Parts: sequence; structure tokens; C-alpha cells
Amino acid sequence: MGIIRVKIEWEGEIFEFEGKPEEILLEIERFISKFIPTLSIAKKLQISLDLRDIAEIISPIIRISGGEIIFAKDVPKMSLSDKILAVLTAKKLLYLMGETKEDSLTLKEISELTSSSRKSSSSRLSELYSQRMVEKTKVGKVRYKVSINGIIHLKRKIEKLFGRVA
Repeated sequence: MGIIRVKIEWEGEIFEFEGKPEEILLEIERFISKFIPTLSIAKKLQISLDLRDIAEIISPIIRISGGEIIFAKDVPKMSLSDKILAVLTAKKLLYLMGETKEDSLTLKEISELTSSSRKSSSSRLSELYSQRMVEKTKVGKVRYKVSINGIIHLKRKIEKLFGRVA
């Protein structure tokens, strides 16, 4: 791999970096952390989950086939709330993969995917909504999608179920 050169002008000073791309990236990050510390603090506080992270979280319990969400056969007993979080997280994954146009599900879809009654699903969704683990939108029908809090909660539950970091 070739050598690259980067020049940063900041507050009247010039900073130059030269080396392999990986080294330059680290040097620029160190530069920003040193000279712009609030950016470093903000980076530490930010939670970001990408497609790969979400796939790793749900892989022990969910399978996706042809855009369909299916619970794995060897999944230990899970609460309905956790099943709801799992299917909503899988829906978000499908959305991020470009497999679906929406990252949310209706009450009917959630009930079908979790094999539960609408009444039970509705009660659990109300609880999850009050705990800020799901978000509710209404464009036509009421739809639900998982929040970052919900994904993190699900990750912890899966880690407990399987005794490992998901």
C-alpha cells in the first residue's frame, strides 16, 4: 500500500502527516482528540450500531430467510417483551440491508411473528414504549420500531441467555 500525505490547517497552524493510510487515520484521530477534546468526549458518549453489530446481536436467536424473520429452533425460553424486541431489531436489520422499505412493524405483524395474541403484544408494547425501548409512529396504522435502548437491552438479555457476549 502506498504512502499518503495529509495537511491540516487549524487556527493558523499547519499540521502535516505522512505514512500508510491506517497510520494516518490514527494520527488524525489523535490530533483531533488532542486539539479538539470536546469531539473526543462526544465520541466516547455516542452509541452507534451498524448493520454488522445488529446482525451479531440477534444471530443467536433470529434467522432471516427471503426477507422473513424466523426464531431459531434452539432458542431458550424468552419473555414476550424480549421476543418483540428481537423481531423489531430483525426488522431494523432488514431495513438497513435494503430488504424492506420500513424499519417498523404493526401490532398484527408483531403478534404473528411472536406467536402471541394481539392483547398480550399490545400490553408488552405499551410497557416497552414507556421504558423507551420502542418508538411508536402513526402514518395510517400505528407502527412500532426498536430504539437504541431496546437494542442494547436485547443484547444484554441475549448475553445472559447464552452466557457470552453477543
